[in-house]
Amino acid sequence: MSEIEIHTASRRALDVSVCLFLLAFGTVFGLSLALFVETGAFAYGEYHASNGSAILMQLTGESIRPVINSAGPDHPAWLAFCGVFHRVAGAIGLPVTDLWIYVTAVTLGVNLMLLFLVLRRLRFRMTERLALVALLVSLGATINWSIVVETHVLSSTTLLLASLLILGNPALRRRGRSARPDDALAYGLTMALAASVTITNVMIGILAALPLATLRNGRIRKATRTLGRRFPLMLVSGLVGIGILALVNVAGWYLWKDPEMRQFLDVLGERRLIQMMEGAWWDSVLSLAWIAPPADAYSGPLDGFRSLDRDWSTVPAYASGFFVLLVVLIALRLADSRAIFIPAFALFGFGLHAIYGKSESFIFAPAYAWATVVAFGIVGRHCFRKHLVIVGFTTAAILLSVNLTTWMLGVARLQEAGVELTPP
Repeated sequence: MSEIEIHTASRRALDVSVCLFLLAFGTVFGLSLALFVETGAFAYGEYHASNGSAILMQLTGESIRPVINSAGPDHPAWLAFCGVFHRVAGAIGLPVTDLWIYVTAVTLGVNLMLLFLVLRRLRFRMTERLALVALLVSLGATINWSIVVETHVLSSTTLLLASLLILGNPALRRRGRSARPDDALAYGLTMALAASVTITNVMIGILAALPLATLRNGRIRKATRTLGRRFPLMLVSGLVGIGILALVNVAGWYLWKDPEMRQFLDVLGERRLIQMMEGAWWDSVLSLAWIAPPADAYSGPLDGFRSLDRDWSTVPAYASGFFVLLVVLIALRLADSRAIFIPAFALFGFGLHAIYGKSESFIFAPAYAWATVVAFGIVGRHCFRKHLVIVGFTTAAILLSVNLTTWMLGVARLQEAGVELTPP
């Protein structure tokens, strides 16, 4: 074995060891957060305007769609997941809420591992990768949503997996080879994975196929040629993705035997909710915010759309959201052609929730947190160079302290106000 092969093998062994450590660390960290609030889910609407109680009813099998705006048609894999989850919990004799805590804790560990691998694909150094993973751990989205029954806690896992598939697809690179049938299958799986938890997340696959770096440089003709070359791949992959999601939907229908097939059809009426939502368009910065608003800083009817209070307690959340938006915009300018789809996806999230979600936008933060961390890494690599590691770990330490304090105080105030944890 040559010296190069030995060096490559040792690097791979080190990467595997770090991945296993991150998996274990994320799991322990998630379970530690869960111990603070015990097992259970906050009552519907009380915790960051989440659908806690309604979603728990789906996990336990009590109802397929208990309220008008709970998960279902716009979350293609959710009903199938609930069906499997409910049956596994029953088979092993574990309360559903307890099983959810364990699953989400492990999922956090998986997410840390996947982010590490994405950063490896983007050629960050080992210490830089660890600093950026630490940053993800410290974010308000991670701390607030790692123990709560919600659909969006699964988004980051599917999006990170999709990003790994995108970064590993040669046909989507600037000087990549021509597309092959296996590329269409891999890219179709990417689209299906991204859209499986939330349909709009499919945009990450679309953005990856668009020649954004070429468009950024004003080379319209070259961008048009590149898009024309990739269009057959996008079309076939889209059909493959739709086929995969159709099978997932059929599995959900089989598990629940929904006679009205509402999980297929209700998505057509989703737009009727937009006019009912509270907040201004700039509230959507909360979907990118690194500092969480207090969990009890919402007002409005529990069974409807709630709005975030605009007072001194929520200023840090808004300020961090605008700061991260600026970082994302700079990253769009600095990112190379392989990585540019990641900050572009975060910017898409800001634009989407300027229309949908608005003052409830922090509920969607788990889907974009990892992308904002990558954007920070792209900017930091250009601005801080060798000091990115120090800046990353320092920022993570500060954010972890702020977000843990904000989260614990908010949860304590909810419990003092008599908000109960839903029993299994």
